[in-house]
Amino acid sequence: MSANEYQVKVMELVLKRTEEIEDAHVRAFTRVALARAPKYVWTIMASTSGKYHHGELLSEHMLKAFEYGREHVRMLGWWWDNLTVDVFRSALLLHDSYRCGIEGRENVYDDGRFRTDPLHPVYAAKELAWTYYNMPDVDDPFIAKDQKWFKKLAKAVAGHMGPWAPLPEFNPMNDNALSLRLHVFLVDYVVSRHNIFTVVPELQEHGVLALRRRFYPDVEETQR
Repeated sequence: MSANEYQVKVMELVLKRTEEIEDAHVRAFTRVALARAPKYVWTIMASTSGKYHHGELLSEHMLKAFEYGREHVRMLGWWWDNLTVDVFRSALLLHDSYRCGIEGRENVYDDGRFRTDPLHPVYAAKELAWTYYNMPDVDDPFIAKDQKWFKKLAKAVAGHMGPWAPLPEFNPMNDNALSLRLHVFLVDYVVSRHNIFTVVPELQEHGVLALRRRFYPDVEETQR
């Protein structure tokens, strides 16, 4: 499988995960927001500095966050209602959708490689708001503009960097224990750690190979 074919496969899996979002409004919004995301989302590495993650694509990180998020749903489903669970799922897929900035105005290194923009949670929340308030109606009065779920989603995306949030008001660390944005941060943090590996079933083989490449970089390709 070529690199391009693999990137397409991962993108298709991300889009397939939206089927697990039960609320039609949240599901439709998530799909449109993913379609509007910068094209680099599907091709860049999860860690543009090489310091974090496991050497996977950013789109793979989105899948891992969603996978690990399932465990949070199993724990918190007792307290969260179904709509909150759907907003949580959407936020996990969308939180890094503007990781390197707005398309056409990306943050890059001197050599032109994409670079994580420290303000990307702000850009994401702003761009998702544009999508929300400009989406056409779908069948029924689609997004009634007073629906509270989007505000929860935007806050969760804006706060996904936790104590490293670009603005103090986005920091969820003083929220209550069931705070949606707090748990989006926790999931994002956990799946980015070197010593914690989350397996995406459809990508299991690639995930294992990625780990081996990280910890055994000197092993020849034919020996892996």
